[in-house]
Amino acid sequence: MIKEVLYSFIVLLGIPVGIFLSKLCREEISAWTNRLKFIYVIALALGVVIWLVDFEYKIPVVAALLFVAVNNLAIILKRSKK
Repeated sequence: MIKEVLYSFIVLLGIPVGIFLSKLCREEISAWTNRLKFIYVIALALGVVIWLVDFEYKIPVVAALLFVAVNNLAIILKRSKK
């Protein structure tokens, strides 16, 4: 039970980290927008594939991939608002 809460917290922590990074790296994000979208899609796809595969450490790996996906999505959405 505590692991699931911790993993959920880690995934949700991707939102403020993405907002912080978008403020910190404005120029780099404009050059990397397409690559960030690509990384977002790949992280989601790998998360789904690993979730469906029988793998001993699949929950931590899926949580890490979802953190990357949420982080990139927060960066992309923060950048598109400006």
